[in-house]
Amino acid sequence: MNVVYAIKKKGADKIAFLGLLLVALLLARLIIASKSTIALSKPLVLNYSGLSVSIPAGNGWKSEKRWIYHKNAFTLTAFFDSGSGSMAAVARCRYLLAPTTAAVDTLFNEKAATIGGSIANQGQIPVDISDYRFTNSSQSTGTLIVDWVHIQKPKGLFDTFYGVTHLPNGRQLDIEVYQAGADTDLAKSVFNRVAESVKIRNSQILDAGCEIVAAIKRKGLDSFFGSHFDKETKNGANFFLIKDARQRSIGFTMDVLIAAPVLQQNRETELYDFDLSAQTIQAASFYYIRRPYNREQATLFQGVNNLDEFTWRSETSRIDAKSGAEIVLDKPAVMTVRKLGETVEDNSYHISSAAIPDIFSELTFRQILDSDYKEILVDIIEADGAILPLLISRIEKDTSAIEQFFSKAADREKVTYVLKLELLDGRGFSEQVFFDNKKLILKRLLRREVIYIIERTDEDTILREFPERADYILRKSKTL
Repeated sequence: MNVVYAIKKKGADKIAFLGLLLVALLLARLIIASKSTIALSKPLVLNYSGLSVSIPAGNGWKSEKRWIYHKNAFTLTAFFDSGSGSMAAVARCRYLLAPTTAAVDTLFNEKAATIGGSIANQGQIPVDISDYRFTNSSQSTGTLIVDWVHIQKPKGLFDTFYGVTHLPNGRQLDIEVYQAGADTDLAKSVFNRVAESVKIRNSQILDAGCEIVAAIKRKGLDSFFGSHFDKETKNGANFFLIKDARQRSIGFTMDVLIAAPVLQQNRETELYDFDLSAQTIQAASFYYIRRPYNREQATLFQGVNNLDEFTWRSETSRIDAKSGAEIVLDKPAVMTVRKLGETVEDNSYHISSAAIPDIFSELTFRQILDSDYKEILVDIIEADGAILPLLISRIEKDTSAIEQFFSKAADREKVTYVLKLELLDGRGFSEQVFFDNKKLILKRLLRREVIYIIERTDEDTILREFPERADYILRKSKTL
């Protein structure tokens, strides 16, 4: 009897174990199926761009659900955590303000080489933008095309889906999905869903920025000579003191904009009539901040009057390092940046029609004040080649701010216009610029990590405040 009972019990245990195994497998399948279900976030809008994209959310996907600026682009990222502590998948969108000049096929081959894989498949996904009103773009259809490739890494159980689409106003959107493991279908499904979620609508303030920059180019830089450099300025140069929040002088800036001799003669005698694009303009700037920061930068610009071609060189010195850059625009909307330091780095970009060198930001301010626009977005090209989106808004005069930063009643009376500037790179930097009735800058209030005040002054004041740079100022002023 005991033997028979033992045999029956052993059989029952096997059946029970088999049942538990089936239940476990079923639960595992349900868990995998639930995590494999692709749920997308609500459309995540990139402010002022007209672009929105949805990315995976929930079921193991994690994201900050916000666009983050880094190196001339905004990035939106979602990670899939397998539970083992490593990322099993990544979905990423990059909105490039200035795409590289490489062709799409070149980008695909470079991506494959970087991963160490090969292109297994490729195709296209149409994105409907029929409600987009084309203004400042050569594109005139209601459909965007996402060109994509599937890259496989041999024996690596690693798949990448990478897509590129060119947006209006010179922008570019890259979509990437990385998948670790053998579930290629999941990676492809995520990529398709994200690509199909792309929406692009008109950005009126970006269109306005394109028009403001286009107006400056149409008029020519020399058209601003009479207003930008008033008779009050000495030798055609502008000087500004840099002060801290306690109104202590800590540095200065100087800049100048001049025409080539032939163009100057043309203005004086009106006997010459050269093509606008052939006229040569030179500009230079210098700023210095004394200890404890010890930072200075000198730049030299030379280009044609309508900004279609130029060369802009800069040298920057800090306590711990020196660096330099050369920016060359020698083809329509193609800018090459060479950064000079311990290593030399060259990159070429397609810049948008809203892009303008920072050395001419004051001309941009004047142009918006001369226009009917209340708000614009431009791409500021900095001296090191970085491109930053800048929101410029006309605002009403704030009496309390004016009283705080203009101690004399006579100076307060001069304030006629005020602009607010906001850098949209996530750092929260902003600025207020105060102008007189001639649209010349009186003061600038910069909110960075700390507050800086920049106020118009003259060469004599700079020489008195910064005697350690007297020889340099006089030499550079004469040279400029």
